[in-house]
Amino acid sequence: MKILGVDPGYGLLGYGVIEKSGRNVTCVGYGAISTEKNLKLGERLKVIYKAFKEVLKQYEPDIAAVEKIYFVKSVTTALEVGHARGVILLALEQMEIPVVECSPQKVKIAVTGY
Repeated sequence: MKILGVDPGYGLLGYGVIEKSGRNVTCVGYGAISTEKNLKLGERLKVIYKAFKEVLKQYEPDIAAVEKIYFVKSVTTALEVGHARGVILLALEQMEIPVVECSPQKVKIAVTGY
């Protein structure tokens, strides 16, 4: 089973893909999608969407884990990240990839054990 993990962002989105076979877990790939600050909102979302669709085509994940927005330092930042999450969720839905939404705290515990 291939699992895609996504840390959504507007300026920088991170992702990682692992493959689980029995008890073995292997890193298949990882990377980031960045957008230029001088682009308009719609243009930045288009960059994220197109690049993310390429990630989905390349890795063909069976399921995706997308991090939830967990705190808000500024309303503007929360809205921007929310827009980015929207295009990510749309791309996943279009490719019929199931999504699990995770809180950052759950991700930290799963990765570090505490």
